[in-house]
Amino acid sequence: MIKSDVLHLRVEAGSAATRLALIEDRLAALESKIDRNHAEIVGLLSRLVGEDPNAI
Repeated sequence: MIKSDVLHLRVEAGSAATRLALIEDRLAALESKIDRNHAEIVGLLSRLVGEDPNAI
Protein backbone atom coordinates (compact mmCIF):
# COMPACT_ATOMS: atom_id res chain seq x y z
CA MET A 1 0.00 0.00 0.00
CA ILE A 2 2.87 2.41 0.67
CA LYS A 3 4.27 1.86 -2.83
CA SER A 4 0.97 2.84 -4.41
CA ASP A 5 0.79 5.96 -2.23
CA VAL A 6 4.29 6.99 -3.27
CA LEU A 7 3.46 6.33 -6.92
CA HIS A 8 0.28 8.38 -6.59
CA LEU A 9 2.24 11.27 -5.06
CA ARG A 10 4.80 11.11 -7.87
CA VAL A 11 2.03 11.22 -10.49
CA GLU A 12 0.38 14.15 -8.71
CA ALA A 13 3.71 16.01 -8.46
CA GLY A 14 4.39 15.40 -12.15
CA SER A 15 0.94 16.65 -13.07
CA ALA A 16 1.38 19.76 -10.94
CA ALA A 17 4.78 20.43 -12.49
CA THR A 18 3.28 20.12 -15.97
CA ARG A 19 0.45 22.52 -15.09
CA LEU A 20 2.96 24.97 -13.61
CA ALA A 21 5.07 24.84 -16.78
CA LEU A 22 1.99 25.59 -18.89
CA ILE A 23 1.07 28.52 -16.65
CA GLU A 24 4.63 29.86 -16.86
CA ASP A 25 4.53 29.62 -20.66
CA ARG A 26 1.23 31.48 -20.78
CA LEU A 27 2.56 34.13 -18.42
CA ALA A 28 5.66 34.64 -20.58
CA ALA A 29 3.44 35.03 -23.66
CA LEU A 30 1.28 37.59 -21.85
CA GLU A 31 4.34 39.53 -20.69
CA SER A 32 5.61 39.63 -24.26
CA LYS A 33 2.24 40.84 -25.51
CA ILE A 34 2.14 43.53 -22.81
CA ASP A 35 5.62 44.69 -23.82
CA ARG A 36 4.60 44.92 -27.48
CA ASN A 37 1.40 46.78 -26.61
CA HIS A 38 3.30 49.17 -24.36
CA ALA A 39 5.80 49.90 -27.11
CA GLU A 40 2.98 50.48 -29.59
CA ILE A 41 1.20 52.86 -27.18
CA VAL A 42 4.40 54.82 -26.60
CA GLY A 43 4.94 55.05 -30.36
CA LEU A 44 1.40 56.23 -30.98
CA LEU A 45 1.57 58.82 -28.22
CA SER A 46 4.93 60.02 -29.53
CA ARG A 47 3.43 60.52 -32.97
CA LEU A 48 0.42 62.28 -31.47
CA VAL A 49 2.47 64.63 -29.31
CA GLY A 50 5.41 64.83 -31.70
CA GLU A 51 8.02 64.14 -29.04
CA ASP A 52 10.18 61.23 -28.06
CA PRO A 53 9.16 60.30 -24.48
CA ASN A 54 12.68 58.99 -23.84
CA ALA A 55 14.14 62.44 -24.55
CA ILE A 56 12.42 63.97 -21.53
